[in-house]
Amino acid sequence: MEPMEVEGSAGAHARPAQDDPNSPNQEVGVGIVFQPLDDGTLYVKRLKDGEPAARSGLIKIGDCLCEINGRDVFRKPVEEVKRILLGPPGSTVRLGLHRGTDPRTPLIQVALQRCLPGQQLVGVGLIFRSDATGALFVRQLQDGEPAKLSGQVRVGDCIVEVDGADVYRKPISFFTKLMLGPPGSLVTLGFRRAGASGVARVMLRRSVPAQPA
Repeated sequence: MEPMEVEGSAGAHARPAQDDPNSPNQEVGVGIVFQPLDDGTLYVKRLKDGEPAARSGLIKIGDCLCEINGRDVFRKPVEEVKRILLGPPGSTVRLGLHRGTDPRTPLIQVALQRCLPGQQLVGVGLIFRSDATGALFVRQLQDGEPAKLSGQVRVGDCIVEVDGADVYRKPISFFTKLMLGPPGSLVTLGFRRAGASGVARVMLRRSVPAQPA
């Protein structure tokens, strides 16, 4: 069977990115090409470079798609899967994937934000420093950017989560892939703060950095 591409536009009201990039009806994916088998099972055939699935570092070639946003899509018709998987740029989709051949293995849950292929990726105006152990701490909040405007992030906070994924002492490349996203998309950051117990979580909306006058 032919591979199923889900990073482009689809649906009765969708329009290709090159026709109208600002269309509110446009639907995009996360840069995954699936290979359907004869029994209807969908396996990850390819991850498109620079797209959300590849940037996440959490999805691998050969993973089997089982759920989308908590909905069972295992061996469901390709067109049905495509309708659920695609959505507006900047929206979040949660995939449940099975790795390996043992059906008893727990599903891998991955939250991704849909974006246009080649779309600019932005953050929330945070500058970090790392210590000798690889932990990342907020060094600066950029003026006029989402983190500072929120009033909920402080210099010295240690970041430990991005959208529920553990980033404590993880490689910078892994952390950066999760932090950046399409303008207008939401990201939830988890911080540990000196003198406080538990993790403080802050939801911020990514935005394009303001240009100096």
